[in-house]
Amino acid sequence: IGMHDCMIMVMEDENLIIELLERSADYYEELHKRAVKMGIDILFLADDFAFNSGLMMPPKAFERIWRKPMERIMRPALEAGIPLKFHSDGRFDEAMEMLVDMLVIYIPMKTLLP
Repeated sequence: IGMHDCMIMVMEDENLIIELLERSADYYEELHKRAVKMGIDILFLADDFAFNSGLMMPPKAFERIWRKPMERIMRPALEAGIPLKFHSDGRFDEAMEMLVDMLVIYIPMKTLLP
């Protein structure tokens, strides 16, 4: 599916998008467990979820759909005390409070500028 169809599906078939994100989280959670065992110093996460004008979907929908799978992906590093660095293109200041609450410690400041 392309970006346009995906954005429509977020609004029309949210459960399918959640299922896709959960399946992706299955893979990345295991990958990060293995990376932690290998001794990583930092976990760099990148998930482009914003346009230059803001989040790709309304903030409440974004948190409802994206947060739980991302927390699973982050958990192995957080439980091992490994810091998280996060990158996303675009302006995601509307998600900043949520990211801080999720214990992301480094977020590029340029993404907060208008």
